[in-house]
Amino acid sequence: ILLGLGILFLGMHILSESASPLMRTVILQNVESYFSNNQISALIIGVLLSAILQGSTVVGGIVIALAGASLVGPQSGILILIGANIGSVISPIIVSYKNNIASRRAAAAFAITRIAGAAISVMLLTEYTRFLAWIPAGPVYQIAHTYTLMNIVNILVLLPFSKQIASFLTKLLPGEDIFFDPRPKYINPILLKTPDYAVSSIVKEINRYYSELCDYYKEVSKYFCSHKPNPDIEKRFKMLFVLKNSIKEYINKITLKEVSLSLAEKLPDLVFGVHSMYRIAVHINEMYLTRRKLEKEKIIIPKTLEKKLNKIISN
Repeated sequence: ILLGLGILFLGMHILSESASPLMRTVILQNVESYFSNNQISALIIGVLLSAILQGSTVVGGIVIALAGASLVGPQSGILILIGANIGSVISPIIVSYKNNIASRRAAAAFAITRIAGAAISVMLLTEYTRFLAWIPAGPVYQIAHTYTLMNIVNILVLLPFSKQIASFLTKLLPGEDIFFDPRPKYINPILLKTPDYAVSSIVKEINRYYSELCDYYKEVSKYFCSHKPNPDIEKRFKMLFVLKNSIKEYINKITLKEVSLSLAEKLPDLVFGVHSMYRIAVHINEMYLTRRKLEKEKIIIPKTLEKKLNKIISN
């Protein structure tokens, strides 16, 4: 962390030193007067810089460096940073587009709070300008302290509405994330010391496997009938594959122990049960892949045949 902060400050120092010669250019000498007369342009510049550089922190460093070189004034710097807060929402939205619902809601919440905070900052811009006059240390400190105050005010204003924002996002992006844990839930290496309990845990794990298999079949059936793609289908099949291997490995470990004859007779049936259920899962997966192939190749199934297939699957 300290190394990262050191590199950040070093980059800002280099940027500030590099920007000093630019003061002699006529164009950049007029930048401050242009932004003072065109506040919307300063906001747009902040949005574009933040979107391109993928973060408002980098833009903040650039603005402070330019302010240190007297290329940007305090008020123009604050406007650019307000725009940078808006532009910082673009990257999270793009990244979360194909992710789960929780990540999309988080990105949407970030966007709402950033945009709402920018609106609050614009409305309080006159007050922030007055606050600048209280900091006589120069434009760098004026921008840094005012930007910090601006973010604190935004948090204090928006924090009481966090529940309302969460409720709105739940309605805006309905649904529920399904988390697939391929790890065994009941079988435990410690139980291998007592084979009777170990076999009992296998039975529970197989019942869980059966329940997951039924859910997998329901998801594939919905997809087959509704044609709506569901990324959870492939995750569920992978989970069934991993869980099957875990159960079989656990049973193999039990066979290495000294067990009673009655218990030894149960183990082949348990292996056969797990293997049979996995074969069913493979057939269901083939049905899913067939439907995907038909969609990719744009093969149209006759409506009469599709109705019969849907009826068979739904039953």
